[in-house]
Amino acid sequence: MKRALTWIAILLMLAGVLGVGTAICTNIIFGMHDVTINEWENAMTEQQSAAQKVEKMVKSLRSSYDKWKVEDEQWAARGESLMLAAEQSAQSITAATGGAEAWNEAYAAWQSAVAEMNASDDPALDDAKKAVKSLNRTTKSVDGAMQDWAAYGDLILAVGVEPGSLFAVCIAYRNLLLIGGVALLLVGFFALPRVRETIAASHQLVGYLFVLPALLFLLVFVAYPIVYNIVLSFKDVDITNINFPDQQNYVGFKNYIALFTDVDQQMMGAIGNTLVFTVGSIFFQFIIGFLMALLFKEKFPLGGFVRGSIMISWLIPVTVSGLLFKFMFGMNGGIINQFLGAFGFAPVEWLYSVDYAMIAVIIANIWIGIPFNMILLLTGLTTIPADIYESCDIDGAKGLRRLFSITIPMIRPAIMSVLTLGFVYTFKVFDLIKVMTSGGPVNRTQLVSIYAYKLAFEKYEYSMGAAAGAVMFLILLVEGMFYIRAIREDEVM
Repeated sequence: MKRALTWIAILLMLAGVLGVGTAICTNIIFGMHDVTINEWENAMTEQQSAAQKVEKMVKSLRSSYDKWKVEDEQWAARGESLMLAAEQSAQSITAATGGAEAWNEAYAAWQSAVAEMNASDDPALDDAKKAVKSLNRTTKSVDGAMQDWAAYGDLILAVGVEPGSLFAVCIAYRNLLLIGGVALLLVGFFALPRVRETIAASHQLVGYLFVLPALLFLLVFVAYPIVYNIVLSFKDVDITNINFPDQQNYVGFKNYIALFTDVDQQMMGAIGNTLVFTVGSIFFQFIIGFLMALLFKEKFPLGGFVRGSIMISWLIPVTVSGLLFKFMFGMNGGIINQFLGAFGFAPVEWLYSVDYAMIAVIIANIWIGIPFNMILLLTGLTTIPADIYESCDIDGAKGLRRLFSITIPMIRPAIMSVLTLGFVYTFKVFDLIKVMTSGGPVNRTQLVSIYAYKLAFEKYEYSMGAAAGAVMFLILLVEGMFYIRAIREDEVM
């Protein structure tokens, strides 16, 4: 009995995998053709209506042709060719195995012949002209029906799923397949005696199951983009061959060499700008954040309210903060220049001067990052036991001596975390610079992230942009390795 239940559970799970797999495959196939399933279903409905119209109109055309048949052999042959093309296209359209190419070619030739006939003054063609005039009314209707079908049929043919096929039926019931497949998987999984016994006996497996969704998320949305970017950096992909994988060749380190041997030295300049921006921001963010953490560690009236209000700058989207500072540093009407003007200073072109643009964006980034530094450092300060400070008071250690001998060493892990995360977040800043200066003036505020964006999405040199992004990733990876090493040394000590 147990063996029979095991096989039943296995069959249920296989059926579930088949249902879920079919539902996923339909989305993958349509994604490859940049077509949504709803678009395909609407096209199917319209195509069937247009196909019926085509079939009806072609029968009408054959009837009209038999009635108004041209006796002249030359025109009779052309007319028969048009009839055959119409019927051939109608058959392929009805069966959804082809389009209206045969009709379009024959109809163009027919129209050319009709124009030639109407231009002729030969009296022998008078009867033929009357017959052609009557036929043209129907041929125009047939052509309209053909084009109506083509508007939807081409999309159906591009996907390659024939109407009425088993796969088309699966598409129609894809949601039912997905839900039913998941249900069968669950039923089979929990009905399988051996699996049930394994779960009951092993808590470790349950832990892995809880971790699995997060692991899948990291693989799909973190690991895969990183690997794809690195692979792309070793190819020669640009706007001319982005849609032609067979034309994308591996070029080794050519893109990296080109980045660092560029005549304008933009990559080296971007790295230098990024380091200046990162170091300048982190230094002041940490100092101000640390002082504020020391302040808010003490209890005073409205301390919680003020601390919460300071967090607003961290909660506001960076693009909004960038726009605010862009207005504040504006040449005319900016509050910074108005403040300077009140003391008799001349207005400064903060965002358009090579001397002040970097200072302006650093100030903006400092304002954004202070709350982050403050909260992490404040958390570290709260972990210091109060009795240690009491012992310091007894020993007479106060003020700066207590700060540098007790407080800072005790929160060293928190300081390392703040500096590391601050370096990562600041080094890869993009949106703030993009909103305020877009890397200008004269590339003065062009960071590595901005340069990679310009290469990929303005110059359409996708592999070069990927290489610039890979360089930035490598720098952050090295910095992260130093952080891990420092943390391990602390743990050993």
